Amino acid sequence: MKLIDKSAGKGSAYFKPGRAKAYLEALEGIKAAGLLTAERVEQAARSPKSPIHECFEWDASKAAANFRLQQARQLIAHVYCVVSVRGPNGKSSSIEARVFHRVTDRVQGKNVSHYVTVEEVGESERYREEVIEEALAQALSWKARWGRYKELWPIASAIRSTARRLKRSRAA
Repeated sequence: MKLIDKSAGKGSAYFKPGRAKAYLEALEGIKAAGLLTAERVEQAARSPKSPIHECFEWDASKAAANFRLQQARQLIAHVYCVVSVRGPNGKSSSIEARVFHRVTDRVQGKNVSHYVTVEEVGESERYREEVIEEALAQALSWKARWGRYKELWPIASAIRSTARRLKRSRAA
């Protein structure tokens, strides 16, 4: 695989548009001086002059609160159960699944993300569509990240054809 242009970066929801190149250069500088690790990135970002300084929350109480929220999300996301599902062939089988899925509802005029059980997803067409949309977005993200490796092309192809099929069925 040949890298064509390292300066091209669209950024993400995580960082500011137009800053991808500065972030990339900072990370390459860290890597040039040794291993690129989270610890070394955080250390380099401590300097207010570092272009990656702005990617971090430096107020300790805010950072701690944000970290605890992330821990809560991880806890919710990693509780599993065994559910019975009916396959395309009509046979039932048991699979492991997350107990909770993140969905969005309007509450007092605002969109609020919260978690519902896998049973609630099965009972609500809207929740089911939202969860499938999220799963598809994650699959397409996986394809964009890993689909360039020829050993993984069959998986990337399956994701692509599933995305097309879902798009056609929604349009119908």
